[in-house]
Amino acid sequence: MDANPAQPQDPPIRKSKFQIFLLIGLIAILIIVVILDVLSFMGKINLKKSSVIEQRIIYAIPKGDDYLSDLEIFSVKLDGTDKKLIKAVTKEELASLNSRIWHFYDSLILRGENEPIAFIDNQGNDLSSKYNKNNTEFGYNLDFAEPTLSPDGKKIAFILNGDKGYGSGLKTCSGGSCSINIRDVKTNEIETVEVKFDTWSYNELLIIGWTEDQKFLIGTGCQTTSCTLNGFEVNGTWALDLKTKDVKEYGLGGSPPFILHGRESFVYLSLDKKCSADFRVPTNCMLKLVDLDTNDEKTVAYNPDVKPTILRYMPKTDELYILEFNISGDDKKSNQLQSHLKLLSLDSEEVLTSELEPIFSSDTIYDVSVDGNYVIYGERGEDRKNIFKTKNLETGEVATIHEGTVQYLGLLPESTKRINFLTF
Repeated sequence: MDANPAQPQDPPIRKSKFQIFLLIGLIAILIIVVILDVLSFMGKINLKKSSVIEQRIIYAIPKGDDYLSDLEIFSVKLDGTDKKLIKAVTKEELASLNSRIWHFYDSLILRGENEPIAFIDNQGNDLSSKYNKNNTEFGYNLDFAEPTLSPDGKKIAFILNGDKGYGSGLKTCSGGSCSINIRDVKTNEIETVEVKFDTWSYNELLIIGWTEDQKFLIGTGCQTTSCTLNGFEVNGTWALDLKTKDVKEYGLGGSPPFILHGRESFVYLSLDKKCSADFRVPTNCMLKLVDLDTNDEKTVAYNPDVKPTILRYMPKTDELYILEFNISGDDKKSNQLQSHLKLLSLDSEEVLTSELEPIFSSDTIYDVSVDGNYVIYGERGEDRKNIFKTKNLETGEVATIHEGTVQYLGLLPESTKRINFLTF
């Protein structure tokens, strides 16, 4: 017998199967890489940058005592670090209106008299080619009627009131009707939806934004020719169904609506008998929730003495950050208002907001971050000088951003979720 018998060998068929599976896997990976490369080339996806852009605070420091002075515009992280000068601009360059600087989702637009002088992101990078700054909706002084971008980033809706559209070739508001222009960002083509409105009501007519499913445009304005209460002009909230072109109006006398992204709903402040009035001036005190799917409407909360301000919606908890003002404690002596930040659940019904405990109070509260972790605020120092700060509501950490006069310009991007849509 052989003392060293031959060791058994793997059957050739087993090796060949392994090689075949390996080859198939390599081919599949190659196909995926090619597809991603083609989609990137076509602009369908963006492989070169993150789909979520970090939210940063944008603020301006005036270089003189006058509001319309030269400005230095800064960007800073929510924790107060990485402060950057992103733009310096002279007062001669800017439009004289209050709408001379405003944010457009991931962009900060600095308005000149006839066209934007800058279109930048929160790092100071030029974005003028992304949205085409020469388009009418960016070039005209539109007062309060600013354009609004759809959640998928593909369309811009805007209104041109009266002669502000002169020379643009676009339809405007006149004769009791108003044309809502919807521009395709990629092709630049415009669809016009004509609706009946009285455009001479308070603040005229403006679009607030799109619902997340893009079925509705939500705005404010007066749909009839007799929108008055006790002799004062008042507005209503309207919802335009983009499929049927029907318009439904809610809450005559209501404040501009606040759209709740993450659910097909919006909230607004409406007049009610419980609202107090000073010299017959209408006061909005009832916070209403409208469900566009069911068309149901309910009163979530109210405050007959103070008109609350809606700052931020938190989809994960279905809560609103609201802001209320009052004079309390030692401030009664100096007649100085205090700002109180509160959380309100949208499951509530007819809650008296004055009974809600503030989660934060300061002399001035500007905003709350998208994730709800940071509050952006100002307080007076011992020398009465304003101190611009942020506070982490989870850890309690406070960061001082600037001591002195500032103009808070907002958070860029407005919503990291919306910017996620824009990159695909």
